[in-house]
Parts: sequence; structure tokens; C-alpha cells
Amino acid sequence: MSERVFFSSYSAQIEIPRYRLLRDGFVAPRLDGRRMRSWDTFYSEIAAACQFPTYFGRNFAATADLLTDFEWLPAGKGRVLCIAFADDVLVDEDAEELGSAVDLFEGASEYWRGGTTDRDIWGNELGASVFAVVLHSALAPGDGSLARWRHLGGTLTSFDNF
Repeated sequence: MSERVFFSSYSAQIEIPRYRLLRDGFVAPRLDGRRMRSWDTFYSEIAAACQFPTYFGRNFAATADLLTDFEWLPAGKGRVLCIAFADDVLVDEDAEELGSAVDLFEGASEYWRGGTTDRDIWGNELGASVFAVVLHSALAPGDGSLARWRHLGGTLTSFDNF
């Protein structure tokens, strides 16, 4: 798990860091991990929150493509997915499936970090963009929150350091 892709938040609610992101000019869709317990519901939730186009294929490759496109959303300073109840993401799938979701998000972050610039509808460059994920947990850090995410071998950076 790459540093500076995933940020942890233990506030009472995801809205506190999300509002800060919105105030600072980021596009910050809110996703609910309780509605992302399987791949099927994962695709539904990410499509709704990120306003994916109707042609979205509801599979891993289609999700990866759209996370590196976003032409239908304003660029702002970047896109930061805010996942509330992140402990529940893909909990109904085999344990290694969460690693695939991590790969999906890391791939999008690498793409945007690689100097890719957004363009407006006329092709004018809007500047490089940021892609990150804020993982929110209702549990305190010492209570095993985000343990499945941490088990993947990476460090979650505190949202306070965003």
C-alpha cells in the first residue's frame, strides 16, 4: 500500500475531512463502505458517488479506466474519494479481494501522479491532478479499525497530514 494514496480518519464522521477537502477546492465524492461489501455493490456505490457515465461496465477494468478519466467531473485541485465505514469494504468477499481494490486505487493515483493533466472540453490543459482515498472508520485506532487495510502491508497516513 503506497503512502500518500490512503489517508485515515477517525473523526466522529467522514463529513469533517470531506468538508475540508471541498472547502480547499477538491472534488470529494462520499462513498459508504456499508454499501461496498461485495464487488457488485462496490461497483454500484463507486459509480453512483463518482457519477460514472451510463456506459460504465461494472467490472474492474471499467472502474480502472474511469478512475483515470473523470472528464465528466470538474478537476478542482484533484479527486479524493472519501469512504465512510471503510472497515466494511469488500468484507463479504475473500480476504485477498481488498488487495485488488487497493491496487485499483493505487493505479489511479499513479496515473494522476505521473504528470497527467486534465483538459477542458476544448483540449486546454487544466494542470496536474491529485487522486487519493480517505478511509474513515467509526472505531478508534486502537480498536482494530482499518485492520484489513493495514494488513496489506502499508501505512495509512493520517488525514491531518493531507
